[in-house]
Amino acid sequence: MAKTNTQVSPPTPDWVTQKDFQAFKSEVNQNFKQIDKRFDMINNHLDRIDDKLDLIDEKFAIRDKQLQELEKNSNLQFKLQNESLVVRIERNNRQQWAWNITILIALITLVITTRLNAH
Repeated sequence: MAKTNTQVSPPTPDWVTQKDFQAFKSEVNQNFKQIDKRFDMINNHLDRIDDKLDLIDEKFAIRDKQLQELEKNSNLQFKLQNESLVVRIERNNRQQWAWNITILIALITLVITTRLNAH
């Protein structure tokens, strides 16, 4: 017995006609196309948002770098001011010591001169 390659088509229900099925299939395809369009619109919108967020990230990076530079410059400026104050204080201390020594020498000279004149 030889087998024949005949395809048996599945029985189609009575209540669905080929025309109804094609109309349904066409409607489903149309709905999928609309869904795809909406997803494309959403994806485009999300891409624009992502681009804006990238720009914001870049601006924040620039601002952060500027703030770091300002902080570095401020620290340097404070360091320089501190060094300047230390130098001024040291100079004032030396001047004060010089005045103290001068006054001490003057007092010693006065005491010695007074004793010599008293004798």
